[in-house]
Amino acid sequence: MTSRLFIALEIPEDLLDEFIEIRDEIYGSCERVKWEPKEKLHITLKFLGDTPESLEKTILEKIEKVVNKSSHINLNFSKFGLFFRDNSPKILWAGFKHSEQLIKIVNEIEDEMETIGFKKEKRKFKSHLTFLRLRGR
Repeated sequence: MTSRLFIALEIPEDLLDEFIEIRDEIYGSCERVKWEPKEKLHITLKFLGDTPESLEKTILEKIEKVVNKSSHINLNFSKFGLFFRDNSPKILWAGFKHSEQLIKIVNEIEDEMETIGFKKEKRKFKSHLTFLRLRGR
């Protein structure tokens, strides 16, 4: 059996509340828009995809190895933006300013995951929270 997995940072609840408040002030509410629920907001560090259950324990050990070398991470909000696919906006995100500490952690996770068969991400890492997935028009 497989599970669809990713490695992510959880955001403290009080900060999520602030992001949602800012988002709502800027974008308001719209019945046609379905915002990502608060409990799904996170910063993805590495998407693993469909992963055999037999690897889950090893993945956790590798993550703990990286995390145990790290300390508290301070991130600063940068801006809201859009990711496009085929020239159409698909994701509204909240971005963070560049953090060498976070980049180091992401690179270490990439290295650790490669040792157990996951391919390294070729795209440059962009720390962000996904607030909205746009579907259709």
